[in-house]
Amino acid sequence: MIERGTAPKGRGQLNQIGDDCAVLSLGSKEHLVVTKDCMVEGIHFDLGYTRPYAIGVKLAISNLSDIGAAGAWARWALLAMGFKGENSKSFYKEFLTGLISTLNHYGVPIVGGDTVSSPNGLFFCLTLMGTTSNGKWLSREGARPGDVICCSGPTGDSMAGLLLLKGRRHRPCPFWFKRYLIKRHLYPNYPHGLGSALLDARVASSAIDASDGLSKDLRHISERSGVACIIRRSALPISRPAHHVALMHGIRDHDLALKGGEDFVLIWTTPKAKLQEARRVASSILGHLPYEIGYVEEGQGLYLEDSSGQRHMVKESGYVHGR
Repeated sequence: MIERGTAPKGRGQLNQIGDDCAVLSLGSKEHLVVTKDCMVEGIHFDLGYTRPYAIGVKLAISNLSDIGAAGAWARWALLAMGFKGENSKSFYKEFLTGLISTLNHYGVPIVGGDTVSSPNGLFFCLTLMGTTSNGKWLSREGARPGDVICCSGPTGDSMAGLLLLKGRRHRPCPFWFKRYLIKRHLYPNYPHGLGSALLDARVASSAIDASDGLSKDLRHISERSGVACIIRRSALPISRPAHHVALMHGIRDHDLALKGGEDFVLIWTTPKAKLQEARRVASSILGHLPYEIGYVEEGQGLYLEDSSGQRHMVKESGYVHGR
């Protein structure tokens, strides 16, 4: 992702550089929302434990999640692929099956792209384009003191699954825990339609998807909105399987929840006065109430608050692909 301030805003671009999506004016109240994610062998996936089908699924979901977090609906996709000669045709066919079946599930066709030879490893890049109407979209800016920080689902599951796939376990893990966590890492999902519903109801002041880890992504909201974000440790949404894997590895479960990436849940802030309506809207999409994990105050930075009210600044940067 290009960080804010490293490139000038282009003609017709409505948001600042630094969001996961560029919002482009089409000359009316309808806007084009564009994002691009890439997956590189050895950084984003390991062929030792990742099937090509799973690579296609994750590439689709990572882009769909960005479009959804902007409150937009995905419409079209462009695919770029870097080939290695030693991979068989069946390898690429399986990858495309995973990618296209996932995109088709959400009504998104691939309308073009490019293929090149890559002597130093596989890479796949997907550009996804969506639309948003009524002149509105969600971004990292907009959080205000007094807002409640909400989250659509558990965090840390994907990282726990990655630890299991890499064989870093010191004692047996229950089979269904292992199956759940590995699936969450290899075949992720995202809360389809939630960003758009929150936007239409005007109950979200800012939003971002948790692809780089809860702490890193919330820090983006803090920096872009010019506020302090306070996470209540007791309110972190940690699943039983992730808690178990954290114990197995001697990791504090809240560290796993804060730093683990690729969960693709939606994080957003809601003014207190609109919280009840936000709960209603989110639960109608999710099938359960959203997790209310913290709040926004004046100031700057990201803090973890314990049960006694003591706060500690969260300094870790979050998830790093390939580790």
